[in-house]
Amino acid sequence: PQSCGKYVPATSTSAPSGSTSAKRVLRPWRGMVTPSQPEKITAPLLVVQGENDPRVPASEARQIVSAVRGTGQDVWFMNALNEGHGFRKKENRDLYAEVVNLFFQKHFED
Repeated sequence: PQSCGKYVPATSTSAPSGSTSAKRVLRPWRGMVTPSQPEKITAPLLVVQGENDPRVPASEARQIVSAVRGTGQDVWFMNALNEGHGFRKKENRDLYAEVVNLFFQKHFED
C-alpha cells in the first residue's frame, strides 16, 4: 500500500476495526482539522480531489477549502472531474505534479 509520510493510510489496512493494528494505523489521523475548525490551519493548504471519489466526497473537500479560505488563508484546490480516489489518468497525474511544483515554488522556496 502507498504510504502517507511514515504512516500507512487507514483505508489500506485489513485489520478489523477495534484491533490493535487498526488503532495503530488510525492514530495519526486523530486530531485532524474539520471544517468547523478552519482556524487551526495556519499554513498554506493544497487540496487535491477526485470529483467521483467514493471514499472522500468532493463536497467534503469543498467544505474545508471554503472554510479555510474564509479565514484568509491561502488555499489551492485541484478537483479532477474525471477521477475517483487517486489519480489514475496520466493527464491528471501530470497536472497534479505541475500544481504541486507551483504550490511549493510559491510557498516554500527562498
